[in-house]
Amino acid sequence: MMHGYDMGGFFGWGFIQLILIILLITFLFWVFNSSENKTKPSEDQSIKILNERLARGEITEEEYDRLKRKINS
Repeated sequence: MMHGYDMGGFFGWGFIQLILIILLITFLFWVFNSSENKTKPSEDQSIKILNERLARGEITEEEYDRLKRKINS
């Protein structure tokens, strides 16, 4: 007799642990995936601004090349 603590069957501790592991893996995947995506848009935005400044004549081609290399490094 288990004194009312029947944790066997499909919805036992093994199932709960499986769900927790899946949730942990999903959370970790989300954290690492979202941190990678945060760096790329800022670089894209910087290049876009740099292109606009060159088109308006605010910077020279030499300044453009130097700043673009700095952004990409």
